[in-house]
Amino acid sequence: MFNYDYFDDFVKKLIICNQVPLQIELQTGRGCAGYNCKFCYGRNQILTDDEELTNEDYYKLLDDINGKVKFITMAGIRSDPLNNKNVYDIIRRIKENGFRLGIHTKGHLLTEHISDLLNSNTAYGDFITFSIDASDKEVYNNLHGLPKESHFFDIVKKNIEYLYERKKLTDSELNINVSYLLFKDNSSKEQMERFIKIFGDICNKIRFSLPQIPNKSDGTPEYYLSSSSEVKKVVDNLKNKYPNKSISFIDFDDNEHNTDFKYCHAQRFLAVIDHCGYVYPCPQVTTMNFKHITYGNIKNKGFWDIWASDNRHRIINMEVKKMACRICDRKDECLNAKFSKMFGDEKIS
Repeated sequence: MFNYDYFDDFVKKLIICNQVPLQIELQTGRGCAGYNCKFCYGRNQILTDDEELTNEDYYKLLDDINGKVKFITMAGIRSDPLNNKNVYDIIRRIKENGFRLGIHTKGHLLTEHISDLLNSNTAYGDFITFSIDASDKEVYNNLHGLPKESHFFDIVKKNIEYLYERKKLTDSELNINVSYLLFKDNSSKEQMERFIKIFGDICNKIRFSLPQIPNKSDGTPEYYLSSSSEVKKVVDNLKNKYPNKSISFIDFDDNEHNTDFKYCHAQRFLAVIDHCGYVYPCPQVTTMNFKHITYGNIKNKGFWDIWASDNRHRIINMEVKKMACRICDRKDECLNAKFSKMFGDEKIS
């Protein structure tokens, strides 16, 4: 007997009728300014080495999408979005145009000037997330491929302190989050609790999670945890011990994460633009390895022309095995797994 599902039908219509991306991600940085994280999702991949976008290119893009796209994120693969000499001007234009903004960064390149800007004209949903993953300099340097004598950890902490102080002084709505990927070297209760003590009073949210396996890896690296069960117990204990802190644990230690779906429907809601202007389907493929699935380049054609192009429609209707990526981030892979069940692996015209 067929049972009609109103919710599934509603979501199908949203997917089929969607005409604009829910958000656009800008990957403005060229490299990570000294970081060489061994767990990087884009490890062993090569960034595009074409001419970078100018301020005028970014301004034209932001003006073109204004009024249709509501949310801009800034992030990177094998790069930090703040590693751009014009990043202040780009963020200022984003704010002037009224977009909501989210940033994912290591935080080493965050200046007081940028912090002041981030706390101005804020709206619900604005955030900045710092990937830190350690509670002391030694572990931090080891995980992030930094020289032993580096003081990046102290600099990041100082930058967050200033940002949070400005948030309080200006009463801004910016959410300041710190994240901690769990490995064998940093997953003791002592280390995790020390992290909470260091950053708990200068952020809004603390997130512990397991890392994804780096793209195109031959297997699970030996420094990864074999299970999430013990660290989950530790996080639960710490949440009870520090009830006034917002502490979360994202557990992806399950088989569902590896669901084999046929089509990538998640790309219908997102566009990612790298530092050279190439438009990609998702954040994980913005490297030379995946130039075959770029929609176009905003230096040569307007964004909406690219979004409506035959080339983009060809790619969104391509089977994932032909796209030759299969390296979704957690959010997109989860969505695609759900959409696959909903549509039964049928192509959406």
